[in-house]
Amino acid sequence: MPQSYTAGMALTLTPELEGRIERVVASGSFPDVQSAMEHAVNALEADAMLDAWPAAELQRLVDEGIESARNEPLVAEDEARGHMAALRATLTGE
Repeated sequence: MPQSYTAGMALTLTPELEGRIERVVASGSFPDVQSAMEHAVNALEADAMLDAWPAAELQRLVDEGIESARNEPLVAEDEARGHMAALRATLTGE
């Protein structure tokens, strides 16, 4: 019998879906069911957003990215991480 979880709203999950969620959490991918479900909803929203974009526009963006990689030097991972850390510090005031 499906189980219900209440956290602002009641959800009924099949035993199979409940097991899948529990396995994902047990694997360490997420700290808890809430985080796993939030990730799943974010992925659904991202899919819907991509579906709303015209295919030609997505292709243009992909082509632009490929062309950019051909024409501009790639940044080393440690350099990119350092740059992102500096930006984060600026934005958070750290």
